[in-house]
Amino acid sequence: FDASTLHDLRSVSKSVVGALVGIALGAGMLPGLDASLPDLLPTYRDRLSPDLQRIQLRHALLMSAGLAWDELSMPYWWAWNDETEMWRTDHPVSFVLPRPVVAEPGSTFAYSGGLPTVLGAIVEQASGTTLDRFAADRRFCPLGISAFEWMRHPSGTYIAASGLRLRPRDMARFG
Repeated sequence: FDASTLHDLRSVSKSVVGALVGIALGAGMLPGLDASLPDLLPTYRDRLSPDLQRIQLRHALLMSAGLAWDELSMPYWWAWNDETEMWRTDHPVSFVLPRPVVAEPGSTFAYSGGLPTVLGAIVEQASGTTLDRFAADRRFCPLGISAFEWMRHPSGTYIAASGLRLRPRDMARFG
């Protein structure tokens, strides 16, 4: 590794997605932290359970949405790990959203690679651009970050929870 190598940030990507949601909120692209997931994802509304109306943007950001999700009790290489299963589907966001609500939103933390995937889709719908373009225009270029890569699923969905790659100095700029 050297100063020009793009490093796999893994779960630090989640923090970048959180910052991008904050930027979209600050720019007035999103109505607020109390907005429900169905309201933020109108293209998915017909496939969503009425239970999702209780889940707010703040719950997705805090990983307290209350959705059934298990990615930490088993290795990622096991097929029934929820994050692994999500990336094996045709459309990751459509895998996350129909999950049953098993806890009152806001009451329980559950580590989830699915929620940042949903947040990435929310940023894209709100901004009208791709997640990587929004990141470049609104955060990376203003900080002088010109080299980065954000991995994508074959469906085109950005691997928002763990797919970002930055150079070490650029990660320091972001921090």
